[in-house]
Amino acid sequence: MFSLLRPALAGLVLAAFAALAPASEPIADFTLKPINTDKSFTLSENRGKYVALYFLLETECPICIRHTHEHHRGARGVEDLVQVFIKPDDPEATRKWLARLPQEEAEPSVPVIYHDPEGKLAERMGIPDGYQFHGIETHYPALVLIGPEGDELYRYVGRNNMDRLAWPALEGLLARHRAGLPLAEETPTPTPAADSQPADSADEKAPGSASKAE
Repeated sequence: MFSLLRPALAGLVLAAFAALAPASEPIADFTLKPINTDKSFTLSENRGKYVALYFLLETECPICIRHTHEHHRGARGVEDLVQVFIKPDDPEATRKWLARLPQEEAEPSVPVIYHDPEGKLAERMGIPDGYQFHGIETHYPALVLIGPEGDELYRYVGRNNMDRLAWPALEGLLARHRAGLPLAEETPTPTPAADSQPADSADEKAPGSASKAE
C-alpha cells in the first residue's frame, strides 16, 4: 500500500519544496573532496564568483553524463562561473561513470567530479530525496546557483532523471543577474528529453520545480 502511495507523496514533497524561496543569507561554508583530481572545493574560497552546484543522481545515470557534458562544454570561457559536479556514489563507481563522458572531454578539459558521501550536502541543502532510480533510492537531480556574495540565487529541482535545467537557461539567468535584473519568474526551459531513457518514477512527465531568492 505504501509503495503505491510513494510516488504521490514524492510529488507533494516537490510541490511544497518549490514553494519555498531560497534563503538570502550566505550559505554555510563546506568542502568537497574531488574524485578525479587532487584539489578540494571549498565554497568560501570562491567568493566573488558564481558557483553552480550540480547534484547528480547516484548510479550510472546516462542523462547525468549528457547533462554534465552539456554544461561543462557550454561554460568554457565563462571566467566568473565555478562548476561543481557532485555525485554521492562510491568514488570507484564514479570514476567508471566519468570514463563514459564523450571522448572530446579529454584532459585537461575533463570536468572535476566531487564526492558527497551519503548525500550529506544534498540533505543539508534541502534537496528532496526518495527518488527511485535503477533500483536505488537517491535524491532528486538538482542545480543550485550561488551568487558572488555566497547567497543562493536560484535552484532547479527535476522531477526525474530526464528533467534538468539546460545550459542556455542557466546562461540566461547569469546574464540577468550580472545586469542587475531580477531573475525570471517563469520556470526556465529544462533539457529536452527526446532521446533520453524512461525514468523509473511515476512523475516522469511532470515539470521541474524552480525557485529564486527574493
